[in-house]
Amino acid sequence: MWLLVVLYLFGTVWADLHKLLAVLPQFAEPKVPILRPLSYDLQLQLPLSEVSDPDVPLFTGRCVMQFEINQQIGPESAFISDSTSNRAKIKFDIIMLDHFENVSLVFNGQELEIFNVLLTDDSMELSVDQPVLFPGRYTLTIHRYKGLIGSAIYYRDAGEHAVFGSQLFPNRAPAVFPTYLGSTEKVTFSISMVHPIGTLALTSGASESGPRKVDSNWQTTTFSTTPAITPSMLCFLLLPHEYTHIESSYTGINISVHFNKFRVQKEQAKHLLHTATQVLALLKETFSSLLPVPKIDMITMHETGSTACFGAIVVSETQFFSSDYANQVQLLATWLTKQWIGGYAAISDGAELCLQEDLVNFIAQKIIKRMTNDEFTRLGQLAKVYLSETIFAAGETLKLDEHPNELEIAEKCALKGVAMLESIEALIGEKAMLAKINEMVYNSKRGSWNSETLYGLLNATVDGDIYVSQLLHYWREHGGFPYMTVDRLVNSIKITQTAQI
Repeated sequence: MWLLVVLYLFGTVWADLHKLLAVLPQFAEPKVPILRPLSYDLQLQLPLSEVSDPDVPLFTGRCVMQFEINQQIGPESAFISDSTSNRAKIKFDIIMLDHFENVSLVFNGQELEIFNVLLTDDSMELSVDQPVLFPGRYTLTIHRYKGLIGSAIYYRDAGEHAVFGSQLFPNRAPAVFPTYLGSTEKVTFSISMVHPIGTLALTSGASESGPRKVDSNWQTTTFSTTPAITPSMLCFLLLPHEYTHIESSYTGINISVHFNKFRVQKEQAKHLLHTATQVLALLKETFSSLLPVPKIDMITMHETGSTACFGAIVVSETQFFSSDYANQVQLLATWLTKQWIGGYAAISDGAELCLQEDLVNFIAQKIIKRMTNDEFTRLGQLAKVYLSETIFAAGETLKLDEHPNELEIAEKCALKGVAMLESIEALIGEKAMLAKINEMVYNSKRGSWNSETLYGLLNATVDGDIYVSQLLHYWREHGGFPYMTVDRLVNSIKITQTAQI
């Protein structure tokens, strides 16, 4: 009797699952943001110190932000009598930025009268002396503001001097400049840095020329405008004279390794450069889209985590040089893949960031296999998946908060989602899978992408009427880890889900 009940329930569940997988995923219409940033022109000066407390390091900035308003901000009618509500407002995200000076807002070549700039720890609210802000393009200029060094921009001891780096991913960009939907909207950046004479400034853009002397203490370096990238992928670095560098242009892209000559041996730096060159060469074969950066700077630091941003990578000395070769390849493959997926093509929804991280790791696993054929890194990856699914994040989906933090990303992303992508690849083949990923990257070079973009490219069928896109969508939207068996029959494929953790 119980056997009949179990068989009946299994048949019902399978019938419902089959019915679901035979229909394309349905999505809501994407929302058009009220305000969309277009470009930034930034000038940063660092390091400075607070006059009242010289031990507090800080930076000053100048920001020119162009943005467009897609929907009218303010009441539908401009004819209102309540004097307390006849001023339109825009709110931007900031993190501990203050001392804003000479703020202006221009629309259609005309400067609008600003009534007030209200600053809190996490927002800047701009009020204009008119009831509405109409759709169109605006230019916001902040001639000077201050920010703290310690989180988004940080420093580490390099000997007699400090080396400065940045970590804006996933949502620290507002600690350097005002943002709106800062973790997802792609914009272009034009950057200049004012820094002490004797230091080397690096950013995501390539240096347009050598530094220009300002006075006996300061110099300015101007960088070329970046392609459209998310603010979280931007970086700033300042290297003291303790650093030197080696470089290679073997792949057609100039790779420079900047290292502390008193901490890192030149042979170690050469090994890093050689391995990175090999990884990048394989990635260029994998991706049909050209890498939109003329250079990649790799900067070694101690007592810090590794960071991959657009055009530059901060390499943790301890993490990289203490790893075996296979893990070094994995680290480099992950960091360099983010130049394409995350930099060139960025996901538009912070809640779906796991899909981006899963794709990065999916590609990195292929590079490891081609360069080392090492199975221990894969075994370690599977161990992480099962630990996550049984202890740390059991039964959870791959959806994140709208603005996820690093801990949430580390707990959920680049784990079971990678296995799901590998399962899809087993159904459609590696060539087809890479072609779909390449198509997504190429189509997203000027904008962003989301899960719907990838599902749309995977709208092929297997086993007669099951959509691959719906299969992936089902896995990602439901908790647990799917145990799937795939049987290739004569002219079809049989898919069986046997259990969930």
